Amino acid sequence: MRTLALALALSGFLPPTSHPTPTIEPGDAVVVSGKLGKELDVYLTRCELFGFSGVALVAKKGKVLLRKGYGLARPEEGVPNTPETLYDIASASKQVAATAILKLEAEGKLSTDDSIAEHLADVPEEHRGITVLHLLQHTSGFPRAARPGGGPDRDAAVAAYLRAKRTAEPGKRHEYWNGGYALLAAIVERVSGEDYEEWVHENLFRPAKLEHSGLMDSFDTDDPKLARTHDGGKLTTDYIRGWGYRGMGGMITSVSDLYRWMRALKEGDVLPKKALEKLWDPGPGNYACGWYVTRTDKGREVIAHGGTAPGFQSYIRWFPKEDVLVLVTCNREGMHWQVTWGLCAVMLDEDAQVPPPPEVESWKEKEFDALSGRYRHEKHGSLVVERDGGALRIGAEGSGAIAVLSGDAPPRGEAPFAWERSRAAEIIAGLLAGDVEPMERDLMSHLPSSWPRRVLTNIWPEHLEEHGKVGSFEEVGAVEDARSGRVRVWVRLRHEDAESTVEVAFTNRELNIFSLKPKPFPVERAYAPVGKNRFLTYAFSADELPEIEIETGKRKQATLTIEAGRKKLKFERESR
Repeated sequence: MRTLALALALSGFLPPTSHPTPTIEPGDAVVVSGKLGKELDVYLTRCELFGFSGVALVAKKGKVLLRKGYGLARPEEGVPNTPETLYDIASASKQVAATAILKLEAEGKLSTDDSIAEHLADVPEEHRGITVLHLLQHTSGFPRAARPGGGPDRDAAVAAYLRAKRTAEPGKRHEYWNGGYALLAAIVERVSGEDYEEWVHENLFRPAKLEHSGLMDSFDTDDPKLARTHDGGKLTTDYIRGWGYRGMGGMITSVSDLYRWMRALKEGDVLPKKALEKLWDPGPGNYACGWYVTRTDKGREVIAHGGTAPGFQSYIRWFPKEDVLVLVTCNREGMHWQVTWGLCAVMLDEDAQVPPPPEVESWKEKEFDALSGRYRHEKHGSLVVERDGGALRIGAEGSGAIAVLSGDAPPRGEAPFAWERSRAAEIIAGLLAGDVEPMERDLMSHLPSSWPRRVLTNIWPEHLEEHGKVGSFEEVGAVEDARSGRVRVWVRLRHEDAESTVEVAFTNRELNIFSLKPKPFPVERAYAPVGKNRFLTYAFSADELPEIEIETGKRKQATLTIEAGRKKLKFERESR
């Protein structure tokens, strides 16, 4: 297995003019070129079997080897991902704000050594030692979790960011802070005297010949090329709007346009050479201006940045000396950097962070369909099996089934998260009775007090109009997000002629999320065939997850066996 790990050593700047400039073929058609292109395509096709959904572009020394979409851009509509599919690349957009600042500096309109007080109004005295460069390199002294600023008003948002307390002196420590890039967007407006989005479009995107790109607030949300997430069906433009997202994220683009952007940067169509050198010159924490600039374990310089918004992720990795560029956008979380590094491992003699997906067998649709259905265990809930392309997608309901599908042993005593599961059921019962009080209780402070009433009077009635009256409901499981500590509870609603799912989530026992369009199951995985009865899964990680066996018998009987710790649990299929 080849693994690729970033070293912590500082890297020197490699002048962009010393590298060949890639070219892009006319149009945005699918490209799979040569032996390497086919190898990349095989890797991503296997990833797609296990859930990867997105678009990738890989280029080397002036030639695009792969430009192709995988999975569905709009899952509910069956629209596939293509090289033209549009994504919010989230924090990978920081380079745009950084480029804007450096272009203004090249024009003599500011200096990155300026205090931010020279370009922003009412900066508190204790923050006047912060320079523009400190914001660019995340060395302002503000902590990652500092106060956010939102809303449509620029000056109010800036004031909110600047009311936060620093935890270090400016320039003394690198700590990634999104708010610094919102302040940079405000500086672009104050210095240029123009709207940020309009200035970026005219001064950066137009010279780069970007055909379909824009920024969140000015983007046409009716564009049919916009991706939707697999988890809830939201558009890539549904995330954050207003000054809370300017600068730090919000570039809507395709891999084809993103490639044009990278080419324009390297050719000097956007920035002059000296400004471009500063863009990619790393400071503390290996962070330059909107880019991480590091070296791999084998000493290769790599310029990179990723981005994450709920349901969407992106990653850019460029190896300047080798002239290898890898671009990935996804509308399913948990696999963007893993896939990107896997593609880099195919292209270079570097190691990937996780093993590649397993080789699997190709089956006919009817062979998968013969195994579909609901499989129950007398103590541990249900596993629901459905065909999903060239694999089976298995969803878990009930604490025991959730645990074993996650690679754990089922709980012995009371099912976990009893408080959260009880509160979720109480909230649903309240909505059915027209009572909003259960939702108003334990509400997280960042949510407006009017939100529960809006759910009751607008969102909930619209859901019932679409699906029909609710006859009964059942809490079907809960999981904890290890990264955020959020406990997510799923409730199944049984309508007159259909079923729907609600996700109710809590952080520190405070209501955080109420979603009527979540993914169907608390835990679900794709399993692909590797033998007559054997199926393996893959989680884009180094985790060892249980394999399953499904055996069929007479009268359409079927048994699903799954490893659970040192035991094997048998789930029997219900009558079809």
